[in-house]
Amino acid sequence: MAVLIAIANRNVGGLTGDALKIAVADGIQVAFWLAAAGIVFSLLAAMVLPEKPK
Repeated sequence: MAVLIAIANRNVGGLTGDALKIAVADGIQVAFWLAAAGIVFSLLAAMVLPEKPK
């Protein structure tokens, strides 16, 4: 979570007003897509890995 927050806020230094709002929105979008890609990757890995013997 901390990494996604850092990614979302990486380009907001020194910005104010509408520029700050746009930078935050863009950062949140990038963080969202990275999280979604991580979820998809995890699901694919879970489906490919062999089942644990009982």
